[in-house]
Amino acid sequence: FKTEQTHQGYIEPHACVANFSSDGTADLWVCTQGHFVYRQHCAQLLGMEASKLRVTSSEIGGGFGGKTHVWAEPVALALSRKAGRPVKLVMTRDEVFRASGPTSATSIDVKIGARKDGTITAAEATLRYSCGPYAGSWAEIGAMTAFACYKLDNVKTVGYEVLVNRPKTAAYRAPSAPMAAFAVESAVDELAKKIGMDPVDFRIRNAAQEGTRSSYGPVYGPIGIGPTLEAVKSHPHMKAPLGPNQGRGMACGFWFNFGGQTCTDLNIGMDGSVSLAVGTVDVGGSRASLSLVAAEELGIDYSQVK
Repeated sequence: FKTEQTHQGYIEPHACVANFSSDGTADLWVCTQGHFVYRQHCAQLLGMEASKLRVTSSEIGGGFGGKTHVWAEPVALALSRKAGRPVKLVMTRDEVFRASGPTSATSIDVKIGARKDGTITAAEATLRYSCGPYAGSWAEIGAMTAFACYKLDNVKTVGYEVLVNRPKTAAYRAPSAPMAAFAVESAVDELAKKIGMDPVDFRIRNAAQEGTRSSYGPVYGPIGIGPTLEAVKSHPHMKAPLGPNQGRGMACGFWFNFGGQTCTDLNIGMDGSVSLAVGTVDVGGSRASLSLVAAEELGIDYSQVK
């Protein structure tokens, strides 16, 4: 399987406003998925104390990994420090495409063996990621994702990062994962068809369960892919008749998680309502999720949390 380099194509290009004051403090207004990371990187690049830089994030809508790295922000800060005036920098769309890191192109080989009853006996994947002129961690993450959904006794994934004369690569929608999943799941579909088994049933038979050791090491705790597939299988949409030129599709997602920096402030009002302030950028609805967490922990209705 082969995929090409792609870019998020977010509607707003990278833009920022920097204001460096004469007392050594500075303000930065920017579109970001993580303003603590921006503060840390920009302060380090300019030789500042991080506490003297305040970063304000604007509404982002969708970032899809494209707003995780600093680009023009340190330059704007340096220019503002030199000029003693606020500085605004906006990248053109051409600059965004050439300089802000599309995802890797890939070439992926997948081999899967299974018995006639659908039990996978062995799986192997070789993943090659083009990385522009710099190596990163993209191949490692792709190799982790490849067979993460399945319970396998014999599995091997090898990832290569290939340095090429193309634009540098950066995060894009769970970096490296979509390409690995596309290759493996396509091979799973082909194999299910080859042995005459429904592709959903094939996946249910081999789905990772609590206690399954993942292909990249950790043992899973509670994991929902099997029950989710069972629910999908019994859903009325799966049995609804299809009209001309209609198909039916489904998808499952996997992503390991990691924590960034944030802060939280929670106040309970006299009327029992809760005000929740978080230092977390809302990327795709996290405000709602965090409000639900607070409501559940406090034993109150979601509507009482703002």
